[in-house]
Amino acid sequence: MSDEYALLLADLQALCDQMAPRGSSRNRADQERTALFWRMGRRIVDVVQNGKDRGDYGKRILRQLSRDLSAHYGGDFSLRKVQYIRRFAIVYQQSQLQAGILWSHYRELLAIEDPATREALEKRIIAEKLSRTQLEDLIATSLPSAPFAFTPRPSSPGVFKVHIDPASGRPLLDLGFGILRDIPIRGLRHLRDGEYLTLRGEKFARVDCERGARYCWSGCTGEIIDGDTVTMRLSLGFDTFIDEKMRLRGVDAAERGTDAGKKAHRALTRLLKNRKSVTVITYSHDRYGRYVADLIADGVYVNKALVDAGAARFLRM
Repeated sequence: MSDEYALLLADLQALCDQMAPRGSSRNRADQERTALFWRMGRRIVDVVQNGKDRGDYGKRILRQLSRDLSAHYGGDFSLRKVQYIRRFAIVYQQSQLQAGILWSHYRELLAIEDPATREALEKRIIAEKLSRTQLEDLIATSLPSAPFAFTPRPSSPGVFKVHIDPASGRPLLDLGFGILRDIPIRGLRHLRDGEYLTLRGEKFARVDCERGARYCWSGCTGEIIDGDTVTMRLSLGFDTFIDEKMRLRGVDAAERGTDAGKKAHRALTRLLKNRKSVTVITYSHDRYGRYVADLIADGVYVNKALVDAGAARFLRM
């Protein structure tokens, strides 16, 4: 860890420790948390901007901050949250923060690119005392979404990573999701820990695999929880299956109890209903333990189709 990073982490922890003590009024605690996250974001921006010419320095900083702050404060700092905190200080000046607009509001407002539109929404939040859910519904029903800008990572199912068991020296196959299987590997010798294999007919063959490209499976739809979250039953190979919740990457649907949320739920149901083949490409976890994923159903990129249909908004972060 660099001295610069150690100083940043210490500064952020010192800020967090200044949070309103337990027993403070909810309003005071919410207002202080909003101001705290802005100050944290400003400190992160200062460090990351200074390292802007060092490749993916900023991305590494944010990932490490997420890990270290979550470890210290009980898992409350997902990578997405740290990204929001940083963006908060980029989009807003401290003098622009207003009483009555809380962190939960600002998280929704950060997805709005146009400053005039954000300002109009801020006025409505204050005048109408909008909750976060009401604001989310207002954004979903009255504002156009930015065009969907992601593409699925080049991936294909059926790539397995070799794991050499340290006790026995036997090669095991990592099927994903922490599942290891002792499968007879025909046709190959001198297997190395960490190399990638695929089945060709009844024999295995070595393959090159870009970082992350093996996180791809075929699956079938389980419960459609809301307009951007679904349970998938994934086939990991060798008669092994797993059920996991998937949060659609780049998709932000309104809460299911709202009119906009019901519309998103119906749209996702239509896109996945009776599909013979759904390819699932996973990227990371969100703060709720769901996998962030792309879904491709019979050739249709479901994430993009939802946004293009106006059923959900594009989420950049």
